[in-house]
Amino acid sequence: MISLCSRLRLPSIFLLSALLFCFPAWAQKDTSPHSEATLVSETKSIQPGVPFTIALRIRMEPKWHSYWKNPGDSGLPTKINWQLPSGWKAGPIQWPFPHKIATPPLMTYGYENEVWLLTKITSPSTLSLKPITLRAQVKWLVCQDSCLPAKADLKLTLPMQNSAPATDARWSTSFAKVRREIPVAKSDWTIYAEKAAKGNGVVLHFSPSKGRQTNSDWAAKETYFFASEPSIVEHAAPQKMTRAGDGFRLELAPSEDSQSAPKQLRGVLLAPEGKAWNADGNRALEIDVPVGKAGSSASTPLAAKPTSGTSTTLPIALLLALGGGLLLNLMPCVFPVLSLKILGFVQQSGEDKSQIKKHGFAFGAGVLLSFWTLAGVLLVVRAAGVGAGWGYQLQYPPFVAALVILLFAVGLNLLGAFEIGVSLTRVSAPKTSHGGLGGSFWSGVLATVVATPCTAPFMGASLAYALTQPAAVSLLVFTFLGIGMATPYVVLSLNPELIKKLPRPGAWMETFKQLMAFPIFATALWLLWVFGLQTGVEGMTFLLGALLFLGAAIWIYRRGQSTPARVGAFIFTILALALAWNGAKLLPMETIFSAKNAVAKNAWQPYSAQKTEAALASGRPVFINFTAAWCITCQVNKRTTLHRPEIANAFAQHNVVLMEADWTRQDNEITKALESYGRSGVPTYVLLAPGEAKPQVLPEVLSPSIVLGALEKMPPRLTQKP
Repeated sequence: MISLCSRLRLPSIFLLSALLFCFPAWAQKDTSPHSEATLVSETKSIQPGVPFTIALRIRMEPKWHSYWKNPGDSGLPTKINWQLPSGWKAGPIQWPFPHKIATPPLMTYGYENEVWLLTKITSPSTLSLKPITLRAQVKWLVCQDSCLPAKADLKLTLPMQNSAPATDARWSTSFAKVRREIPVAKSDWTIYAEKAAKGNGVVLHFSPSKGRQTNSDWAAKETYFFASEPSIVEHAAPQKMTRAGDGFRLELAPSEDSQSAPKQLRGVLLAPEGKAWNADGNRALEIDVPVGKAGSSASTPLAAKPTSGTSTTLPIALLLALGGGLLLNLMPCVFPVLSLKILGFVQQSGEDKSQIKKHGFAFGAGVLLSFWTLAGVLLVVRAAGVGAGWGYQLQYPPFVAALVILLFAVGLNLLGAFEIGVSLTRVSAPKTSHGGLGGSFWSGVLATVVATPCTAPFMGASLAYALTQPAAVSLLVFTFLGIGMATPYVVLSLNPELIKKLPRPGAWMETFKQLMAFPIFATALWLLWVFGLQTGVEGMTFLLGALLFLGAAIWIYRRGQSTPARVGAFIFTILALALAWNGAKLLPMETIFSAKNAVAKNAWQPYSAQKTEAALASGRPVFINFTAAWCITCQVNKRTTLHRPEIANAFAQHNVVLMEADWTRQDNEITKALESYGRSGVPTYVLLAPGEAKPQVLPEVLSPSIVLGALEKMPPRLTQKP
């Protein structure tokens, strides 16, 4: 019976039922005697918060095999059910390319002798330094003439340490080998797919870059396409390869179960032994392209997702960064602080010109040093494998809490509740160059810190470019951002005649300084709302309590300069920080981010790559709003454009699926999606049309006309509901 079942040619919809009928031993505890599964760690230990890789290693006796994620005409893929501690995350299986296993008249895809299936594991950033045990339930199928289901409960214990984990030398060669076999999405080739002229088949076109055309004839020999999904192509049918100009066309026969040609073609294009699709020597190429109409000549680079940032060059990125830094001064989260700096120039207008220049350069130095620090931390975080972009620090409640406390203190300072020698917003003329220059320097630091929730126009492309380049280039782009932001103030300091055109100093300055406290309080209130979304009502209550204790500490300090008063103020400050820290550690209720209030009146749905692909496959356009609660530009765009009735009506008329990718808290799926569109921060707005290779990436600052114009650019066949 087992041998018969392994050779039955059944439609895919009956495959699982047939396997369960043929192999009732699936529920048995005993594993297959012809294979063995173990867990292997790439590193000897784990560092909290740092991703690491675990391999499921399956060794099989000679002539026995297991299966790929699409097993072909028969078989079942290997399944891993991770049982991890709370807060841990396991990524998807990283499948190496399979081999053809022919059992005429069937064709299956799988592995013989041995296979390593990699999974990236991410631990929480705060863990006690004690050994941790990782567990997984594994099910796989091994076949020769007969098939035997197998399962195992596996575990692996690893020590925890704060230092960077060392690679386990016993397995380094095996991990390197399997990584070379995992399909990649980038290559020197261009590819597109189209529906066959007759029937439901697909023709895959691919051509090399100009420099490789002379030695690309190998592509016509033994190149094979493995479909990632069943019921797309006929696995056992020959794949006919022919020349097409400078490239090649591969004809894929449709599956007997297919009712129509697929909307999207996904799979692996495997080069012959010893050949590669790119300069890195990758033999397996990941294919994920739309299927156009028969005779279509449109082509797309051989990447899973075309990005708008790939064409950016260094000069363009630097120019965009300079312009973005200049415009950052006009963002609502930055302007209140910088208004105070302008007030400082008014106060200094009667001073020595050399002193005014020093203040301008001190402010610029504070801005530049802050941008360099931010760039350095960002590069280190990304090098550790954690998805991060502009404003990423606001995804972490402790940073948001610290910023709320800082802005609250600054507001109280502006109202005259207390004075400090080197105030972050000190605007009075200095009596000594040291104290005054320090105030200008810290004004630049504060301006940069409060700028991180904002993304100015032109910043998106430059930041995305910076985060894909070597560290030196990235720092150069961030330097131009800082130069752009600091330029207006340095120019004012170098041209005292411009300062004289500002209003004359007077009593109005004290009133203006106090007035600026209220935009600062408004910014703190908005960040308090962000903190509440991240930690829930209890977390917000803790932070409000921290502000209460901080106010009490300032009052005690102001009442007297004696030692008891200073000690009391210090104690209350410590209590405030402790309350804020405890609030930041609270987790929000599940409903806060899962339902997200039905994501804006039920019209929007939470972002999902699978749902996006499904909508495109069904012929519907998709609009993705990459946003975050801490991004004030996002909130302004939402209220002035995206939630306007005429825009909602336009989306409905064009049958657009609305996706909201909420980046308020760190989300690797959203980070990867941002990177795929050439961006590294929010806001980002992407309009995808079925069958269109290149997405429309809209500007950071939206208007109704921009959105309506993007909708009108879609092909006419997509502008009406079916």
